[in-house]
Amino acid sequence: MHVLVRPRAGGFDYSSAERTLVVEDARLAIDAGAAGVVVGGTVDGHVDRELVADVRKAVGSAEVTFHRAMDAIADRATALETLIVLGVTRVLTSGGAPSAADAVGELQRMVEQAEGRIQIMAGGGVTAENAGRVAAAGVDAVHASARRVVTLSEGAAVQAGVSHLDVTDEDQVRRLREALADVSGPREEEAAWPRQ
Repeated sequence: MHVLVRPRAGGFDYSSAERTLVVEDARLAIDAGAAGVVVGGTVDGHVDRELVADVRKAVGSAEVTFHRAMDAIADRATALETLIVLGVTRVLTSGGAPSAADAVGELQRMVEQAEGRIQIMAGGGVTAENAGRVAAAGVDAVHASARRVVTLSEGAAVQAGVSHLDVTDEDQVRRLREALADVSGPREEEAAWPRQ
């Protein structure tokens, strides 16, 4: 399990207090048994090097994934080199587009630049219908929400304090796995389709 650590919704330029919270929450996640953390941050349109370095130090040898803050960075080539130097395990990206399926060329370029020094995980709008095309870019893994919205009954909604819930849709997961099984190269049967 890799825990997403974000101090708030919205952009990725964090205050000093928010950075401190990310580092501490990342450490706590690893102490609780997580295999890795998913973090990200930017400063003036670039990777927040200080934040990533502090997280890397706080989590020791655990895996660190830089999330889609990458897609808020214009110079992804330089950002990728920065993340490699900082010891990040992988980057989750849609290649700067709203959907990974719209940036297959950019994902392929990133894979070529990475040369195995960092994993490229494609995410953002990945579905069973486009997962094969996205994976064919040579990415190491794909990330998909595979969710559906469930409307709660009135009694359950009142108890839960919400009227709708996002849940994992088993049919979407099955169809996603089937689509990825058709792509040459997968070595493990996992929902995220890692090529490790």
